[in-house]
Amino acid sequence: MGPFRVSFYNELVSSQGQVVKVCQRAVEVRSARSVDLAIAVAKRRFETEERIRHWGHRAQSFEVERLKKTPGLALSEAKHIAGLAHLARVAEAGLDDEPRLRTSGT
Repeated sequence: MGPFRVSFYNELVSSQGQVVKVCQRAVEVRSARSVDLAIAVAKRRFETEERIRHWGHRAQSFEVERLKKTPGLALSEAKHIAGLAHLARVAEAGLDDEPRLRTSGT
């Protein structure tokens, strides 16, 4: 049927109190006969890469996207671009704020 991307997500609360869906990992399945098979393969890869027994231990949900075949763009370049887009979304949502130490005045 074709290539798919299965993205695994958690919902987190930003420092502004907004609920933000954050991608934990995206798994690309280059060739699968069906959406169900692509999901099954992606879940197993996610579990293997995260070293966990069940994908639900690290993610709350997943989404499946059917990919177009793009011969001009290498897979590593596509992952790099997706990573940059993810970092921009996290920064925009305010999830990149480092914890601040609070000190009491004396």
